[in-house]
Amino acid sequence: MIYIAGVFLFPIRKNINALLIYSFLLGLSVDFFSDSGGINAAATLFIAFIRLPLLKTILRKSDFDYLLFNLRTIAFSKAFIFISTLTIIHHLIVFSLAYFSLNDFMSIISNTLVTSVFSILIIFLGIALFTKKK
Repeated sequence: MIYIAGVFLFPIRKNINALLIYSFLLGLSVDFFSDSGGINAAATLFIAFIRLPLLKTILRKSDFDYLLFNLRTIAFSKAFIFISTLTIIHHLIVFSLAYFSLNDFMSIISNTLVTSVFSILIIFLGIALFTKKK
């Protein structure tokens, strides 16, 4: 589930409505091809909605600059916390809606953790290889 990297890399200085529309369409396109009924659209839209407040919380106001923000320019620990948190939230929503039962709580948690680990590794690898460092 590395498509959520598009939400992480979307420019901060763009309009929030553009991000929400982009995130919804991204999740909807994944749902269309995987026949999952809107689960990915809901999860992707949610992480797009909480992205900026979470980023402000992690970076604090002194570190945060809208115009120069780039995931490769901030400290690795802060980027790791940001990406890991949003990835785990996204996957938790996806698997919670997919199972939609508390009887499968351990399956939801285990699938969330395993998928999140691999997604985070691939997202960081992709960011390191395909984005420019400023």
